[in-house]
Amino acid sequence: MVNINRVRRERGSRKRSWFYHINDGYHYHINNIRNRKVYLKCIHFGKHCHGRALYSRRQGFIHTKRHDGCRRDRHYPNVMRLRRRILKRCTSLEVISFREIITQESRGFPIGVTSRVRLANMRSAMQRARYSALPPPPQSLEELTAILQDPRYRVLTATSDGRDNLYAASVNAADGSHHVIFMTRRMARVLRQLKILFGDGTFKTLPNMEDLDAASQIFCVVGNWDHTVLPVAWVLMQARTIPAYTAVLSAIQDLVGNVFPNLETFISDFEPAIRASVIAQFPGVTLQGCFFHLVRVSSAFTVKLKNQLLK
Repeated sequence: MVNINRVRRERGSRKRSWFYHINDGYHYHINNIRNRKVYLKCIHFGKHCHGRALYSRRQGFIHTKRHDGCRRDRHYPNVMRLRRRILKRCTSLEVISFREIITQESRGFPIGVTSRVRLANMRSAMQRARYSALPPPPQSLEELTAILQDPRYRVLTATSDGRDNLYAASVNAADGSHHVIFMTRRMARVLRQLKILFGDGTFKTLPNMEDLDAASQIFCVVGNWDHTVLPVAWVLMQARTIPAYTAVLSAIQDLVGNVFPNLETFISDFEPAIRASVIAQFPGVTLQGCFFHLVRVSSAFTVKLKNQLLK
C-alpha cells in the first residue's frame, strides 16, 4: 500500500482528460468510482495491458493487477507536459514554424523526453491546435472585416517580421457595397514614389462567400519600380461600379496620405467604371488603356467577324 499523498493527477493528451501515477513508471486512467474508492486501469489497457489499481483515503494506493502488456515509463509525465506546452503555444497564432516551437519548448527537458516529441508525430496535433484558435470562416465581407479588425486575429495578416500588417482598411461605397483593402505601410510608402500604376481585377481566386458573385473581384494595384512589376495593394471588391471604385481609390489615397508627387500614368482595361473613377480621383494623370486587353478584345472581334463572313 502506498500513501494517498503520493498519488499525482496530471492532464492527459485530450481536453479535460487526466492520468494518475505514483512516480513508479506506471500510469492510469479512472475506470470507475464506487464506495469512495477510485478504480484505475492502465493507460495502455486498450493495447492489452491489464494493469489495475485503486486508491481511497482509508486504504491508500494499491496495485490490484499486474501490468502484463507494458513496461515502466518514467518519462511519460514529462512527455505529456512537453506536449501540452507545445500545443498551448500553437494556439497563440504567433508567426513561427512548428519546428521552431518544438525546439524552443523542448529546452530543459532530458533527451529521453525530447526524442519522443518530434515534429513527425506532433504535426497533426499541432495543426488541430492552431486551427482551433482560428475564427470561423467569414460568410461575408463584413464578417471578414470584423475578424481582421479584432486585435486577437491581427497576427493573421502580420508580415513575417511582425513589424507591419497586410490588412489596411475596409470601406463602404455609396451604393452600399463593401470592400476590404490589403496594403502594408511599407507598400504605401513605395506607392507614393511610383510614376506608373496599373489597376486590374481577377475573378478566379475570389473566396467562397455569399455576398460575392459575378460582379465581384479581387482588384490589384501594381506599380513599375525600376523596370520591375511590383504589387502594392489588393482589394476584395463586392461590386465593380463607379461608386465602388471611387470609394476604394479614395481610401487608398487616404492611406498613402493623398501624396502622389511622381504619379504620371494610370493604366487599366477599358471598363467604363474604373476609367471614370480614375479620372475623378487622379485629375491631371494620364489614363492609358492596357495593350494586353486591347489585343485580346481585338482578336476576339476578328474571330467573330471572320465567322460572320464565312457564313
